[in-house]
Amino acid sequence: MYVEKEMKWDNIKSEQKKREKIPIILMISVFIIGTISDVIAKFGYSMIFVNNYDTVSLTVIQIQAALFSLTIALLALMSGHITNAYLGMSFNDFLLNCKPIYFKQKRVIICSLVILIFSLFFHMFELYNLVVCNSIIICMLIGISAMEIYEAFTGTEQIESEIRAYLKDRIYCEDSEVISEYLKKFCYQWKKTCVFQSNGEYEEYKQIFIIIFNKCFENKNLRKTLFDQCVDLITVLFSEEKQYLRGITLLQECYEDVWYYIYSNDQKVKEEINNFCLFSEVYIDMQNALLKTDIKSVENIMDWDKFSRNIVLVDLWLGYDEKNKDVIEELRKVKNFGYLVGRYISNKLERDDELWANPLTKSCNQSIYPSSFKKIAEEVIENRNFNFNAALIKYDNTNLIEKYLYLGGLESIYLCDNEAYIIMVLKTHCYLYYLAYYETTSYVEQKLKEKCKGIIEKKEVKQKFLSFILYITSQDRNVFGFIQRKYDIFNEKLLDILINELRFYEEISKPYGVKNCVMQHVVQDFVIFIVMFVANHYNRETLIDKVITKDRATHFYHYYVCNSNKKHEFKQFLIMMGINDKELENKLEATYTLLEKRIRELCKNCALSNSCQQNKKADIDQQLAKEKLADNIKEYLEKQFKVIINQNDLKAERIHLCQMEICSNKEIENILDGEYEWIFNCFVSLLAETLKKQNKLNIIKKLNFQDDEEYFKYLKSKQNDVIIGSEFKLRPIDYSKTSYLRKIIEEIEHCTNGANGVALILKKELLKINITKVRVGIHKETIGESSAIYDKKEKKYKYCVFSDMPLYFTKDELEMYLNNAKRIVNIVVHVSFDINDGIVGDIIEE
Repeated sequence: MYVEKEMKWDNIKSEQKKREKIPIILMISVFIIGTISDVIAKFGYSMIFVNNYDTVSLTVIQIQAALFSLTIALLALMSGHITNAYLGMSFNDFLLNCKPIYFKQKRVIICSLVILIFSLFFHMFELYNLVVCNSIIICMLIGISAMEIYEAFTGTEQIESEIRAYLKDRIYCEDSEVISEYLKKFCYQWKKTCVFQSNGEYEEYKQIFIIIFNKCFENKNLRKTLFDQCVDLITVLFSEEKQYLRGITLLQECYEDVWYYIYSNDQKVKEEINNFCLFSEVYIDMQNALLKTDIKSVENIMDWDKFSRNIVLVDLWLGYDEKNKDVIEELRKVKNFGYLVGRYISNKLERDDELWANPLTKSCNQSIYPSSFKKIAEEVIENRNFNFNAALIKYDNTNLIEKYLYLGGLESIYLCDNEAYIIMVLKTHCYLYYLAYYETTSYVEQKLKEKCKGIIEKKEVKQKFLSFILYITSQDRNVFGFIQRKYDIFNEKLLDILINELRFYEEISKPYGVKNCVMQHVVQDFVIFIVMFVANHYNRETLIDKVITKDRATHFYHYYVCNSNKKHEFKQFLIMMGINDKELENKLEATYTLLEKRIRELCKNCALSNSCQQNKKADIDQQLAKEKLADNIKEYLEKQFKVIINQNDLKAERIHLCQMEICSNKEIENILDGEYEWIFNCFVSLLAETLKKQNKLNIIKKLNFQDDEEYFKYLKSKQNDVIIGSEFKLRPIDYSKTSYLRKIIEEIEHCTNGANGVALILKKELLKINITKVRVGIHKETIGESSAIYDKKEKKYKYCVFSDMPLYFTKDELEMYLNNAKRIVNIVVHVSFDINDGIVGDIIEE
């Protein structure tokens, strides 16, 4: 099929011109002879005398008309070739309109018609010689037309060679509109025939397509058309099983050509913001095609590492923008491509093959990426590599990771200047750690768990990973003979990065099932355990403060200090890191003690720091604030107990109502917000104690009632007409009857609030109170007033900043914390009681 590929259109055109010039000369000569003959005849001279020349002329005109119809008849012979096309060009169009230089079929037909009309005029003016000459010219035109049509029946090889030469010439010469139109025609015809083409014919088409592709891509106005045609064409190839390899190859070559254009025109590309996200458009089709294709065939045509890197290069150079959803989606697909390849080779690869695992032995080459997007390129490529690793692990092909990542890739870490590669290694090891120790066999097969555990506990892997950790956490300028780059991998952001990326890889629950997600805990343990291991065993304690920050201090306290299971999990980690049995217990105790100590210190420092900030908010006019608080409390109590409030002239008693420990993170005038329910309960308790001392209450035990029916009957039939205190204390035995209880309460005057305290059922006519004054006292809490306990062993005070977080403070530290963070509020009420003789009501007890 390539015997004529050396043909050039200029040569063909030159030869065609020579062939067409001869008929033109002859036609002109015939016309000139006819003209001279008619001129001579007008002067009475004639070379040949013809009788009834007008009749002959008329007959000749009729013959011309018949010959003209013959031209149309000849075109009808081409009907059988009307669908024949090559490289998007119709044979008919090429032979009749493109290849002829002067005698294009349209011109032949038009000229024949014009000559026929002129013959009529010549006949009318008795120019009979010109009529005859015109008939000769028409015969010549018919002959030319017949020869052009005849070419269609002489075989396709020569025609295809000429079409190929013509198109190559036109592609480089025509304007953008012509190229765009031809691209559409070419792709339309190729899409219909590509699935049936032989390899040779397909390669011919592909060569032309690549030429058109490159030409169109150079013009950014044509890229949208080119993109649409590429999507359609590759989708067609992926729709037919026998064409999968062709589709994969064509997709790769498209990105190779785009990258070559970018590489050759880097300055021009910077001005062209026009993305070309072909990969993401056909990703699903390519995925289905790849998984159904034999791996040996794919190996011969695809370099998955180079292919995906080309995609990233194209996306970043052609105007990457965080707001460009198409580019972001394509880069995400590149990351997913790693998982697809890992899954593919795990199911089909029968041997260790460096061709597939080669990306694990090297980090991302930053030099070829735009300087402003190098970090993005690193992250995309290394995320792709991690997805590749995750698929290898999940589909039980971990030997590639062991061989090419741990025993191969980590060898070159000392030459690495790529933090994304380091994150990829950490994620891979953490994922193995998760499967080996944390996930249950309900979601991961025991065989896979054992295999993951076997890898990370293998002696060679332990050594490589330990060297890797020591290298990236070292602050020295020279480590193991290499110049050390100062990495800042282990910081407060590392936890968020690993959690956000690894949470998608947790084994999910079975259908309609529920499971506790553990990946966040796994990542946290993995990072903290590494930091503590390095800090304790290699004296790098500065790492601790970078990861265990004050924002997470409280969480770490509950998670590590209060959780006894974590020490066992840390023991497993130490085994994974290669600590031998003799040192294990001592190392475990020393390291975990250090962890608890640092967390406690951090929590204490956070508490002291926060207390200083809280104290600033309390510096206002305290006297005015306390008066306002007292007025608020008095107004609140009078409103709550209005059913028994009565102004009287009895002497008021000064009674200490309650004392509260309050945090100083609010202004003093708002310091009791949220505490009024407690004040209400305290006043109810005060009222109950006062009535008890004077034996004014009956004690009613709910347990003495046979059932709720009898209990409800008591509440409704009793002469007492006001309920005061806790509704919770009145609750029925059967919780489902609570709504019925509320209905009874609503029918009686009541002042109920809160779940704590006591419940009184009173006769309001027999008891009246008058709250004359409320006083509020506020002072800073002292150690004696606090719940702190002195620990003689530690020689420090043990104090709970929160209810379940005991921390150790020196005396000065605790005093500073209490003075800054805590306030003691004393509330005193002046109240008088007007109590009639006899029993005034009941108190409900359990």
